Amino acid sequence: MKKFISVLVASCMLISSASTANAATGKIVDNRTLVPVRGVFEELGFVVIWNEKKSMATIKDKNYTIEIPK
Repeated sequence: MKKFISVLVASCMLISSASTANAATGKIVDNRTLVPVRGVFEELGFVVIWNEKKSMATIKDKNYTIEIPK
């Protein structure tokens, strides 16, 4: 699963750098790289849902569900 996520993130970074639809850029905070996920994953056909109460993003397609806490 980690390998899948790594490949997915690398693909997202490539797509986001080539796409003008995703104007937001990543930033480094406390030695961590933060990147916006909504535009990138939506470009890949995923649905992104933000749960305000849990402060968690849920990213889904027909085969995968990824939950990313804030």
